[in-house]
Amino acid sequence: MVIREVTLQPGFSGTVTTSVMMHKGMEGPHLFEAVIKSNDPRQPETRLRIKGNFIVP
Repeated sequence: MVIREVTLQPGFSGTVTTSVMMHKGMEGPHLFEAVIKSNDPRQPETRLRIKGNFIVP
């Protein structure tokens, strides 16, 4: 699934933002992974790992 595609020129940088919502019963540690694809033949993709500990009031 592609959420939003942005093309950056070499040497430029960007920002990745995300939002996560948990409901009662899903408390505790979670690990998410987003794959960032590139046209760089040396590194065609990078995995961004997002670790969180959710507390539902």
